[in-house]
Amino acid sequence: ELESCLAEGDRIFEKSGFADGDEEIFAAMNTRFHALIVGAANSQVVFDAITANDRVPFAAAGAIAFDRMPPEFMFELLRYAHRQHHAIFQALVNRQGGRAEMLMREHAQPVKESLNLLQPKDGPIPLFAKANRAGH
Repeated sequence: ELESCLAEGDRIFEKSGFADGDEEIFAAMNTRFHALIVGAANSQVVFDAITANDRVPFAAAGAIAFDRMPPEFMFELLRYAHRQHHAIFQALVNRQGGRAEMLMREHAQPVKESLNLLQPKDGPIPLFAKANRAGH
């Protein structure tokens, strides 16, 4: 099922921007991807933490709310998040628990930044700053 999520995301990001409905498709896929991992963890602590997180406005896996961002920036941000999905999946397949944990922590970083929960000390992530300046 995780591979199906990855393939669905890959189809979205093989283009240079969102087509009609892609944001909703990504949100549903992202929710499913995260739910599968939480379910597989079989941990009440993890489940409770994610449930609490999902009560924070715009922090749930299915929440895509970047109204203040140009669409091109949002596309690149979510493309980056999806590349992280691939890395997380590989870490899980290879039974690299520590790496999977580190990747999941990093996966939350752009969301924190987009919600202004954490201001990056050195400005925006360079990849996104470059993409935003270039109009991609």
